[in-house]
Amino acid sequence: MCCTSSVINQYLAVFSMNLLSISYGMATAWSSSSIPTLKSLETPINYGIPMTDSQISWITSLLGLGGLVGTMVTGPMADIFGRKKTLLALALPHFASWILILAATDATLLCVSRFLAGFGSGGVFVVIPVYTAEIAEDRIRGKLGSLLVLSVNFGILLGFIAGHYLSFFTIPKCALWFPVISFATFIFFPESPIHLLRKNKVNDAVNALQIYRNFHRMSKQNLDFYQIELDKLINTKVDRGSDSNITWKDFQQRSTWKAFLIGLLTVLLHSFSGVFVMMNYTASIFAQAGSQLSPNVAAIFVGLIQLIGTYCSTLLVDRLGRKPLLTTSSLSTGLSLFIFGIYSYLTSLGYETSEYGWIPIVTFSSMLFTAACGIIPLLTVIISELMPDKLRTFGAMLCICVSWALAFITVYCFPSLVVAMGLHGCILFFSGSCFVGAAFVLFYMPETKGKSFNEIRQALEK
Repeated sequence: MCCTSSVINQYLAVFSMNLLSISYGMATAWSSSSIPTLKSLETPINYGIPMTDSQISWITSLLGLGGLVGTMVTGPMADIFGRKKTLLALALPHFASWILILAATDATLLCVSRFLAGFGSGGVFVVIPVYTAEIAEDRIRGKLGSLLVLSVNFGILLGFIAGHYLSFFTIPKCALWFPVISFATFIFFPESPIHLLRKNKVNDAVNALQIYRNFHRMSKQNLDFYQIELDKLINTKVDRGSDSNITWKDFQQRSTWKAFLIGLLTVLLHSFSGVFVMMNYTASIFAQAGSQLSPNVAAIFVGLIQLIGTYCSTLLVDRLGRKPLLTTSSLSTGLSLFIFGIYSYLTSLGYETSEYGWIPIVTFSSMLFTAACGIIPLLTVIISELMPDKLRTFGAMLCICVSWALAFITVYCFPSLVVAMGLHGCILFFSGSCFVGAAFVLFYMPETKGKSFNEIRQALEK
């Protein structure tokens, strides 16, 4: 049995780089409390003139545009310059985004700030999952991978709490320390051993593995474990040097196109589960149920549910496996949405439902919790595990780009769909998507729990 201390440096490295994820989470929550302030007569910038709906629209939407651009830019950077250097560079746009809020006098600097925050977050969702998958032991790879979304949700909750209790300019003064500390700590960790191996730096790869397996602190009886890990690294099927250029042949292998297909279908499940869209209607859902909670308190409540759900996912992903957890999450989320949709449909038909006004809150909360246990956090874990080494960064970049695009489309089109189909029609569509997704996971997706990348590739060949 391997020594428990062998995972310490892996956890420290993942915690260090996920400080950027916390920064992104706070940036996501920033608009919840700041936008009402910017639209009021008490706005601290714009020379005391309330911002227009057009200006607010740009400020809110540029986070997504920046994310899309950041995803496309940082993917190639991670392969060219390395995962470590790219992650260190991503601290800059995160830091600059908060500084620009402090320096903002009008909407222009806020727009630039939001774009930079989105750019940095796009890189986070591409590079961190790849780096985590490459440094982690097989037995804890899922747990370490799920820390990305756990950190984001912690940042969102932190941002909601900060927005409720802190002033407009105090929030960025606190948040800017996360990218600073991330850079100052992560700089001491080595590059991914697998990336070094791809660059023909075998000795550097072995040295990096020694650090991430905490070799110098191992007892003699655990040397066999390290030798196994070393053999896994050396025997990993990577394309080195000049052969590392991506060609059409790389996509013709069964394991490759199957990995891309599963990755993209998982993105569709993630996007059409409706969780991201429904979160934008938190206040109206709580108001419909007769809740007296203020919008900020309701947001804190939602953030807390997501954080607890994601934490449960972190505990369960390497015990139950990806497949059972994602299947259960999809079925449970679909059931919650189905009950909510039926309630909404009966309400639209004029039935007296006031006696059951608690149903929207219970089903909405249940949907958030169950989705946070699987659908939300496992997306990046599954993508980073299934993609072949040569295409891992490209595959993650493609899937996350599709995810960003679908997030924009679903949020943009949702009001029109509500008019055309009714709120109940949209909710029931999301419910059906979850049930279809559960069937896809159950019958088509391979289990990756505890498997090496070579074993996963073999499973995809079947």
